[in-house]
Amino acid sequence: MEQYYARICWNSKGWRFPSGDAAELENNTYAAKNRFGYEEWLFNFMWIFEGYHYAHLQPVGRSFKRMTGKTLDILLWAINPNHNHVQIGEIKNCQVLTESQTREAIDYYKENGWFKQMEEDVSHVGGNKEKLSGTGLFNIRFLHEEAIQYDDPLPVAKPTDKIAKLSRYTLVAASQPYEYEQWHGRTRQGSTTIPSPQEYTHTGSQGCTVDPYHPVLQAKLMELLQKQFGKDNVVRESGWVDITVSNGKRRMLIEIKTDAVAKRAIREALGQILEYAYFSSDLQGLAQTADAELFIVAPALANEEVSAYLNLLRNKFHIPVRYCSFLPGSKLPESFKQDQ
Repeated sequence: MEQYYARICWNSKGWRFPSGDAAELENNTYAAKNRFGYEEWLFNFMWIFEGYHYAHLQPVGRSFKRMTGKTLDILLWAINPNHNHVQIGEIKNCQVLTESQTREAIDYYKENGWFKQMEEDVSHVGGNKEKLSGTGLFNIRFLHEEAIQYDDPLPVAKPTDKIAKLSRYTLVAASQPYEYEQWHGRTRQGSTTIPSPQEYTHTGSQGCTVDPYHPVLQAKLMELLQKQFGKDNVVRESGWVDITVSNGKRRMLIEIKTDAVAKRAIREALGQILEYAYFSSDLQGLAQTADAELFIVAPALANEEVSAYLNLLRNKFHIPVRYCSFLPGSKLPESFKQDQ
């Protein structure tokens, strides 16, 4: 499998929708001129067409004629606000689209209203939505489970690393074992080096920024839950809880996140859902939720480390929390159908 390094613009929202960062950090690039880059939806798994997530990589676009129809492994990197070259993630078996596949995907996005949402995303950061058109909208597709986005802190390239010497948005061949030693070797291992305060920038959410995809995920999950448990037994925004399910003696509190990394989704949601369940000045209300099951739902898949972490929370600390991966078009996760 051919393997390449590919730069993407910086995005403090996890590359789920435009953040406006690139316009402040870059000069004379597409993202700087238009306040958004096509790759800023790279890890937005809310929209799936024929089983694939369709996206755009500027480096692929510059090599499109040479790469069209090929399947590649992509190592993603970016330059963060501290001017560090950082490893963002990787995409396995990334398919470079043909022109006909691109046209089909664009038509499907427009038919389903997803293109309109992309325009709204661009407008939200003051971008030029008129540039969001043409066959350049997509040039790759990949399966949800083939994408890996690294968690904070993002691995920072050493001066001797190949990506530390790169700057342009171009595909650059990654050779093994040189690539394995510089990339995978450090992303899989810890380090005894004490980090400097400027070594990385967190990519978590900031303040009360509105996530336009949260209500979509909430609506799709509610539809399935109401079919399973009855319309009257599934409510949203009750006591700030995204979804509450009452089924006989069983009570489920569900917190939804749209993050593409399960660990980050859990980190952001856990404090919220614990507060919703157990922090109350109303002792009677607290008694009603004391035996509630807690669910964190996000598009990201849970790996073995995440599963082990949740098992520890349940078994050692007796926190009844579970994690479920869910996308629009998915079936209802089995965890909701089973008693605790």
